[in-house]
Amino acid sequence: MKCNVCSEDKELNQFQTYWHSTQQKVRTRKQCTKCLYHIKLKRKNPDMYYENNPNYHKCNTCKDWKLKDKFYINTKDKIYSHRCRACTRELDHNKRREYLEQSCGSDLVKLKPNQYTDKYQKECTFNLMQQLGYTFDEPTGIWIKEGWKEIKDGKAFFPKINKPKRNIYEGKIN
Repeated sequence: MKCNVCSEDKELNQFQTYWHSTQQKVRTRKQCTKCLYHIKLKRKNPDMYYENNPNYHKCNTCKDWKLKDKFYINTKDKIYSHRCRACTRELDHNKRREYLEQSCGSDLVKLKPNQYTDKYQKECTFNLMQQLGYTFDEPTGIWIKEGWKEIKDGKAFFPKINKPKRNIYEGKIN
């Protein structure tokens, strides 16, 4: 008889028989005794089943039992990592995103103006330029800062800078 779980041909004595109360006859299970045992053990206590199974390993992050090929292997020591590949990728992605947020985006700077590698770089650039007193002109795409000097009668004049007057005779600043 062929087991419907492991698909192996086995003798009839390797299958369990039971009395079917409604049909009033002896029936034979379609799973071999070994497969049936593993199915029941897996259902009752999955940790015990997987713990004894050499093909499975438990992820410490998601607390799920997975096949060993779902984990990274330390090639030097031939030890499986404690985190599955999916959890490792997600953790690395979160760390990279957090690093970009804290360090004002990517280190790569585009050559042309107003092109940014990511949104964090653009946010930090706009924040810095506004702190320095620049305003961004949307239509032209240029940062503009109000000037400090004006030209009057061909000479530079600084209206926003108040220079103290010096008293020549006393050497003091008023």
